[in-house]
Amino acid sequence: MSIAEREHPLMTAPAPVLTGAEPIGPYDFRARARRPGRHPYLRADTGPGRDGDPMLLLEFARQAEAYAARAFYGVDAGARTVLRRWSAAFAAAGVPEWVDLHGAVRPRTIGGRLRGMVYDLTLRAGDHRLGTVRMEMGYPRATAASGPPPARSRAGFGAGLPSPGRPVDPRRVGRRRATDTVLRDLETAGGRIVAGLRVPVENPGLLGPAREQVPGMVLTEAARQIAALAVAEWGGPGPDRTVPAALAVTFADQADPAVPVVLTAGAGDRPGRVRVTVEQGSAVIASADLTMTGVVVRP
Repeated sequence: MSIAEREHPLMTAPAPVLTGAEPIGPYDFRARARRPGRHPYLRADTGPGRDGDPMLLLEFARQAEAYAARAFYGVDAGARTVLRRWSAAFAAAGVPEWVDLHGAVRPRTIGGRLRGMVYDLTLRAGDHRLGTVRMEMGYPRATAASGPPPARSRAGFGAGLPSPGRPVDPRRVGRRRATDTVLRDLETAGGRIVAGLRVPVENPGLLGPAREQVPGMVLTEAARQIAALAVAEWGGPGPDRTVPAALAVTFADQADPAVPVVLTAGAGDRPGRVRVTVEQGSAVIASADLTMTGVVVRP
């Protein structure tokens, strides 16, 4: 498949961005993505005139991994995939219209069977490096008893969820609409920020095809939101002028949407650094380390 621009995107995600992809070696591939003119979530930041939320680069990488795993590396289309960890470093706040991705892949096999991949992706616009993303994926054994969970309808996914509580004002997390907020029941205590997770069942740009677990992208965005809010609470730039320069999120377990999830943000070892823990019940199911930076918002 040629890397040349295609009129129709390759993916069927709520907002597909990949327009071309091809292998260039046994464990290397390249892809091209186009910044969507509209996105039901990631083009909804509150900074006027901003060229795009750098979280879009994570979405580009996520879609590139999902496509390459199945098209180039033999992962079954119906296989269950698990995001174990991802990290990113962004060189700029904006996202240009066209982004080229180069992926280097390291497989992990057990007994001759593929059980995981590490993807190192570099994102560029021409000669300009936009950032890097590393994704550590797991492909558990799929059997009749432990194959991929069936997708629920969006109404079914919403059934039995915890009370929506008091959603955080979207302006406090750099978003425009109440449906873009994934935090609720905000509290501050002893220099820490605590909030519950609001599962965005009404927002296809975040939830995507509903499954039995809360997607890793939702937990990552929740960590970004509470980090942006925390930086402002601690005297830094407002959330509409703060973006992640780097982040790393590790997932110890998947989040059950029917059980309340609590995020706690604490200050890191330097200005702009925020550490976030994500707990469900008595267990820490994810942890995030974000470095937030202020941006100049153009009129």
